[in-house]
Amino acid sequence: MPLDDLKNYIDFVKTFHPSISFTSEISTSTVKFLDIKISIRDRFLHSSVYYKPTDSHTYLTYTSSHPHSCKRSIPFSQMLRLRRLYQDDHDFQEQCLKVRDFFVSCGYPLEILDDAWNRVFKISRTDALIPRPEKSSQRTKLIMTYHSHNLVARKIVLNNLSILQADPDACEVFDEPPLVV
Repeated sequence: MPLDDLKNYIDFVKTFHPSISFTSEISTSTVKFLDIKISIRDRFLHSSVYYKPTDSHTYLTYTSSHPHSCKRSIPFSQMLRLRRLYQDDHDFQEQCLKVRDFFVSCGYPLEILDDAWNRVFKISRTDALIPRPEKSSQRTKLIMTYHSHNLVARKIVLNNLSILQADPDACEVFDEPPLVV
């Protein structure tokens, strides 16, 4: 498509509705889509993370009442995502340091961030790109809004599982312990 046609099309799309507004950038070497940037360098495609100028890099604060396992997994997941995006180890490490700083500003302890860093660095990019098989479970799920007192509810359900399994109707639903989340 000729460049002028592309610019005209973008101008046309901007007129669809007055409440819809967007920006666009045209480049022959880079594409930014959502939060990924694909560039051509030395005749090869390179992927990297893209942060919009309005991104505040605000993640879940560490003082939140979310489960510790959740707060521990967020930095690891973000760094693992970077491992998948970056081919170049130097660029990957540089971006991990930036992400680490984002989490420091959200109150995350250095111990958790260092642990995430060490775990991700043990994974090669090749291994990080291998899809993990999905776990399929037929277990009944009891899903509740998280609160630290939910552990008591979980304990009550599991302690009384034998009552549910003894009931002729309920035993079909509770043949395995329910997943309480």
